[in-house]
Amino acid sequence: MSERKDSTKVVHPQPDGTSSLVVAVAMIIFALFYDKKQINVGTILYQIIYSFFVDVFTKIQHYTDIKAVNFFIMLLGIIIFSFGTGLYSAADFGRGSSYEAVTFSLAEKNGWKIKIVRMVLDILMVVIGVLLGGKFGICTVATVLLSGPVIQATVNTVKKAKIFKTINDNI
Repeated sequence: MSERKDSTKVVHPQPDGTSSLVVAVAMIIFALFYDKKQINVGTILYQIIYSFFVDVFTKIQHYTDIKAVNFFIMLLGIIIFSFGTGLYSAADFGRGSSYEAVTFSLAEKNGWKIKIVRMVLDILMVVIGVLLGGKFGICTVATVLLSGPVIQATVNTVKKAKIFKTINDNI
């Protein structure tokens, strides 16, 4: 905390990675009680590493002066991230992140589509973030609209192709 000239205290927010880790712990606890099979060591390791790199990349990210290039890079990042999430989720080695553990727990236990659960959870997180003083923009909206469908399509494609079943049978 720091002191203002008028003697009121100002609380500085936690770094984004720390905040992410706090939310992840809450989600892991929920998933442990709701659907324990979604959690494994990879869930914990993923979140610690992810939270660290959120702080690292937040400090070094740069934008170009060309908005179209920034927009393309943003879309590419969302698609690559969502594809990767779908890929490791389809492997059935447990969910890598606590967010995926909650998403897949709710989807599998209730027979809901992954993309719908993900979009609803994303919207819920945005609303909570805004209520806590956060901001959102085009990247947030694009992520809400694209990540669930890309994850769902990737999981369906990988499971249909039985890629990981073949790999798991040979381990």
